[in-house]
Amino acid sequence: MENFKIGLLLKLVNDGDYDTEDSKSLLNKYEINEKNYLKTALKEDYIKICDIHQGTVKELKEILKNAGLVQTGNKETLIQRVSENVNETELKKYFGNDKYKLTPLGRKFLKDNMENIEKTLSENEEKEKKKKEEAVVEETREEIIAEEEIQKKIENTVKAEEKIEKIEDKLEEVIIKEEIKEEVKAEEIKKDTAREKNEKEVLVHKDKFAKNYLIAGIIIIVVVVCINMFL
Repeated sequence: MENFKIGLLLKLVNDGDYDTEDSKSLLNKYEINEKNYLKTALKEDYIKICDIHQGTVKELKEILKNAGLVQTGNKETLIQRVSENVNETELKKYFGNDKYKLTPLGRKFLKDNMENIEKTLSENEEKEKKKKEEAVVEETREEIIAEEEIQKKIENTVKAEEKIEKIEDKLEEVIIKEEIKEEVKAEEIKKDTAREKNEKEVLVHKDKFAKNYLIAGIIIIVVVVCINMFL
């Protein structure tokens, strides 16, 4: 794993991607302490701190040649000519990143470990891809479960409403029956009241008839008595 970590750092330096936000994220992902591994790479002579003043005469002449400039003079002259005529962006093509460049030993180490580095990166990429797919599947499963729970709640709510509706129907039926009973009872009371009234009226008529009959009988007796007296 140590070879992978150092190799990944060397790869980033070699690719010119070192010291970018993406590179820092990649190093953090694999728990690579940038400062510690840079020290290790420097100590093992895999990289060197590189700027125009540490460039070789050969490197300086190559830069001047590609820029179409004169290549004669000592190292100081070459450095001055490069500094005055070649911009910083162009220099990075020759000196790698802002500070570091692979040494021959570093290039050999990177070459020897490149297969393992690419394999590890590929495997981790596949794992991340699988993890994301599993996360999507899990999220989808949770959404389905949530939808099923919502559907169950809706069904339970509908059932509860149906039960309430049935109870309300039964209650309404009971109320109607009670109202009918009350109406029947009121009708019976009304009939009983009317019957009692009729009975009272009959008794009153009977009393009047009896009184009239008694009076008529008395009158007849008086008449008979009077007739007998005159005879």
